[in-house]
Amino acid sequence: MISVLYTQLLRVILQSQPAYCAVWERDLLTPLQGDGWNKIWASTKGVSENVATKELAYKLLTRWACHDIGTLVHIWWGCPIAQSHWIKVHLLLQEMFSVSFLFNPWELQHNYLIKDLHIQSRHLGKYILSAAKWSLAISWLSPDIVWQQTLHKIQAIYTTEQLSARVQGSIDRFTEIWAQWISYKANKQLVL
Repeated sequence: MISVLYTQLLRVILQSQPAYCAVWERDLLTPLQGDGWNKIWASTKGVSENVATKELAYKLLTRWACHDIGTLVHIWWGCPIAQSHWIKVHLLLQEMFSVSFLFNPWELQHNYLIKDLHIQSRHLGKYILSAAKWSLAISWLSPDIVWQQTLHKIQAIYTTEQLSARVQGSIDRFTEIWAQWISYKANKQLVL
C-alpha cells in the first residue's frame, strides 16, 4: 500500500500538477500561490514515521476514493462535527505555539503550516495535525469526535517517533521537536 502511494507521489512530482490539486483549490475556494503544493507534498512526505499516519495523510491529499464533488470537503472540513474538532485543534496549536493564525483547511488539513513557526514547531504541528486527521477518520459517521482520542493519537505518534529516534540516534532532535508538547501536557496536567 505504501509503495503504491509512494509511486503515485513520484508520478505527481514529475507532472506539473495532478488533477486533485485543482479540485482541492476549487472546493476550498482558494488557489495556492507559488510553491504551495510543493510545500504540502514535502510536508506530507515527512509527516511521521508512523505508517498509519503516513497512509492517512497520502489518502487525504490525493482524495483517495472520492468521486463525488464535495464529499471530502464535507467529511474533512465542512461537516459541523468536523468543524468543532478543527476548532479545538486550532486552539491547541495557537495556545501551544503562542501564535495566532487563520482558521482554514490549508494549514489545518494539508500541513501547510504557519510560516512564523520555527522548524521544530512546524514538525510538531505536522504530528498534531496528523493525529487530528487520524481521529477524524476513526470517528467518521459518529455523532462526535472525542477530544481525548485525539490527544491519545498525538501521544501514539510521540511514542513511535521516540522509538524511531532512539534507533536512529537522533534523540536530541526528537526532544527539541516534542518539548512544547511535553510542556503543554504538564501545564494542562494531561494524563494520557
